[in-house]
Amino acid sequence: MCSLLTPDEINAATGKDNYAAGVEDSVGGCLWNLDGLSANQGDLIVANIQTLDLSFVKSSFGSGGSDATVNGLAAFWNPSAFLSSMWVDIGGGRLFVLSFPSSSDLAPSYTQIAQQLAEIAVGRI
Repeated sequence: MCSLLTPDEINAATGKDNYAAGVEDSVGGCLWNLDGLSANQGDLIVANIQTLDLSFVKSSFGSGGSDATVNGLAAFWNPSAFLSSMWVDIGGGRLFVLSFPSSSDLAPSYTQIAQQLAEIAVGRI
């Protein structure tokens, strides 16, 4: 999972310069954080694959969200459910999920950042 995005790609998308290499979490996801801060601090970005149907996500977490397309695949963006998340249907009943913290310095550009990074990551799956 951590090979799907590089620190340079995340830094370029977010306009920052201090994202470190991703660290695998205990469930096979990846966490990227600023300046080596621990999980759930700073501008944490999380990627994982979940066994869910996109229609379930939309019906359960759809309020405030919108349909999207990532590399020609159906996707759903919701900046207000859990962490701000982009869910991408990668087939086989699996969703690639890219999530961001509630962070005032990224908030205005979450949608563009999520789209750009999801396209890079999904292109490598």
